[in-house]
Amino acid sequence: MPKLIETQDQFIAILSVTVSELSGLFQIVNSSTLSGNMFLKDLIVLADFGGEMIKRYPLNK
Repeated sequence: MPKLIETQDQFIAILSVTVSELSGLFQIVNSSTLSGNMFLKDLIVLADFGGEMIKRYPLNK
């Protein structure tokens, strides 16, 4: 988990880049310092969180 938290900013930065095709996203991941494995792990966490009911999580900490 600490490694995922450590790479979260890089992951979000990669997702923030506008690409015209999915292959562009792969090019960005390949050219970044974030490994493909870590990108995938961050993506899995995001997908899993997206499946949960948002109201379960407190928005104000």
